[in-house]
Amino acid sequence: MNIKKTAAVLLSALAASACTQAHMRAPIAPPDAVESAVLTGVGGRQSGGFDLAGAHGNFVRSGGAYRERDFTGRKSPFLFKDGESRFTIWGEGIDGRLSADCGSQASEFDAGRISVGLPNLSYRCRFHRDGAPIDARLELAESRSAKLLAPREGFLFFRGRRMEIRSVHDFDDPRVVRSGTAVGYAFLVDGQEIGGIDLANAPYRVYLPRDPAYREAAMAASLSMALFYDPEHMIGEEPFGPDY
Repeated sequence: MNIKKTAAVLLSALAASACTQAHMRAPIAPPDAVESAVLTGVGGRQSGGFDLAGAHGNFVRSGGAYRERDFTGRKSPFLFKDGESRFTIWGEGIDGRLSADCGSQASEFDAGRISVGLPNLSYRCRFHRDGAPIDARLELAESRSAKLLAPREGFLFFRGRRMEIRSVHDFDDPRVVRSGTAVGYAFLVDGQEIGGIDLANAPYRVYLPRDPAYREAAMAASLSMALFYDPEHMIGEEPFGPDY
């Protein structure tokens, strides 16, 4: 995917999460069914290596916000936000070398004092094993409504099984008010939470199912969501104003 960046500024996930040291609430699952691990090496970085539960890998990502211009040179009131990432992981819990290519798109109407998000946030990943494509995909979307929270929902289809992905807005500290944006994601099978990833603060906490049927899938989903450049953390080159 070719990402346009016109003097875009990206606020890193690490900087965005620095406002609180609270963590996402843990998955609602039996304690002996979930293993807590730490994903190190990602945070707000754009490339590098990482470690997760005995597995290792590397990644690269980029993202930004931009405005298009028409033939007269006037800027559009729409702010477009794109992101892309790639990662490869191998080691404990991973069959061979698993890799993914991910991309996100979103936009909002931004006319100076008025900024309205549009219901078109999408995030998709495709996967390869040992360099060959496999029948696996991740998809996430955001549902805009009149409600304060904008929940995100999607799924990961992996090894013939479907795992739901839902945004989490609650912290583990009841004194901290629910977040209007996602502080992490929960992974579900048949309506039951089996794992998730806490993105409130780096290094990220990852909750992996002990069930081997879903462990690799949860690792793939965790990395995909950890590398997702959230549009909420992107700002444009400048406010839309009179020079339109």
